[in-house]
Amino acid sequence: ALGMLPLTLGIGKGAEMRAPMAIVSIGGIITSTIFTLFLLPILYYSYENWRAGRNA
Repeated sequence: ALGMLPLTLGIGKGAEMRAPMAIVSIGGIITSTIFTLFLLPILYYSYENWRAGRNA
Protein backbone atom coordinates (compact mmCIF):
# COMPACT_ATOMS: atom_id res chain seq x y z
CA ALA A 1 0.00 0.00 0.00
CA LEU A 2 2.85 2.39 0.75
CA GLY A 3 4.35 1.79 -2.67
CA MET A 4 1.26 3.28 -4.30
CA LEU A 5 1.28 6.39 -2.13
CA PRO A 6 3.23 8.51 -4.67
CA LEU A 7 0.67 7.59 -7.34
CA THR A 8 -2.19 8.52 -5.06
CA LEU A 9 -0.66 11.87 -4.20
CA GLY A 10 0.04 12.64 -7.85
CA ILE A 11 3.82 12.60 -7.53
CA GLY A 12 5.70 11.83 -10.72
CA LYS A 13 5.07 12.02 -14.42
CA GLY A 14 1.63 10.79 -15.48
CA ALA A 15 0.54 10.02 -11.94
CA GLU A 16 -2.69 11.99 -12.37
CA MET A 17 -4.05 9.31 -14.69
CA ARG A 18 -3.04 6.42 -12.43
CA ALA A 19 -4.21 7.98 -9.15
CA PRO A 20 -7.76 6.53 -9.27
CA MET A 21 -6.39 3.02 -9.80
CA ALA A 22 -3.95 3.50 -6.92
CA ILE A 23 -6.75 4.65 -4.63
CA VAL A 24 -8.84 1.59 -5.48
CA SER A 25 -5.85 -0.72 -4.97
CA ILE A 26 -4.99 0.80 -1.59
CA GLY A 27 -8.64 0.53 -0.54
CA GLY A 28 -8.71 -3.13 -1.54
CA ILE A 29 -5.52 -3.90 0.35
CA ILE A 30 -6.78 -2.18 3.51
CA THR A 31 -10.22 -3.82 3.26
CA SER A 32 -8.82 -7.31 2.75
CA THR A 33 -6.38 -6.84 5.63
CA ILE A 34 -9.16 -5.80 8.00
CA PHE A 35 -11.33 -8.67 6.77
CA THR A 36 -8.56 -11.22 7.26
CA LEU A 37 -7.33 -10.00 10.64
CA PHE A 38 -10.63 -9.17 12.33
CA LEU A 39 -13.80 -10.33 10.60
CA LEU A 40 -12.83 -13.90 9.71
CA PRO A 41 -11.60 -14.81 13.21
CA ILE A 42 -14.81 -13.36 14.69
CA LEU A 43 -16.90 -15.44 12.29
CA TYR A 44 -14.94 -18.62 13.08
CA TYR A 45 -15.22 -17.99 16.82
CA SER A 46 -18.97 -17.37 16.56
CA TYR A 47 -19.47 -20.50 14.48
CA GLU A 48 -17.52 -22.65 16.95
CA ASN A 49 -19.55 -21.29 19.87
CA TRP A 50 -22.77 -21.96 17.97
CA ARG A 51 -21.66 -25.51 17.16
CA ALA A 52 -20.59 -26.17 20.75
CA GLY A 53 -23.96 -24.92 22.00
CA ARG A 54 -25.83 -27.25 19.65
CA ASN A 55 -23.84 -30.31 20.72
CA ALA A 56 -24.20 -29.67 24.46
